[in-house]
Amino acid sequence: MPRTLYDKLQVIIRTCDEKSGLTADELAEEVRRGKPDEFKIFSRVGGQKVTAYSQPATIKQSIRLLVDLKLIDSMKQCKLTADGRRALVEYDDAIEQAVLNYFDSAHGLQFNLIREEIRQIKSSATEDVPTARNIYAGLQQRAVFAKPISEERFIRLLNLLGQCGLIDPNFRKFYWLSELQ
Repeated sequence: MPRTLYDKLQVIIRTCDEKSGLTADELAEEVRRGKPDEFKIFSRVGGQKVTAYSQPATIKQSIRLLVDLKLIDSMKQCKLTADGRRALVEYDDAIEQAVLNYFDSAHGLQFNLIREEIRQIKSSATEDVPTARNIYAGLQQRAVFAKPISEERFIRLLNLLGQCGLIDPNFRKFYWLSELQ
């Protein structure tokens, strides 16, 4: 079972729908209690394979992202917004639109600037493959962000757009490259 952010957010959205109105702490506990495969962590202790589940604090980071994407109302009372309810039936489209809206409203970044940066990197003699990191670096250098965004968050959101299919599937692998996946 995949354990990407894309899959984890879907589990949280479904759990929030079933257990509406909980605090973020309570919602994180509910997700963990359900022991979904998306939150499994594998390790070895003394040569034995050990399975555990993400800690509530880690799950809460994904809940915070859903709040920032306006798919969940707030950390104090986790209820799906209209867009969050839409994600229950049209997950890819709802996530894609939420990420694009977030880039625009929170950071003043239009997706056409990301596409432009990708084209520029691909046509550059010094870069052969656009990655999420060098796309971010190029956008930073061009000072296109109205408000700062961390490299980690940018990469995570760009990966979400790739998993939703917004980025051409023939090139998508270049953006993922297991960067902060």
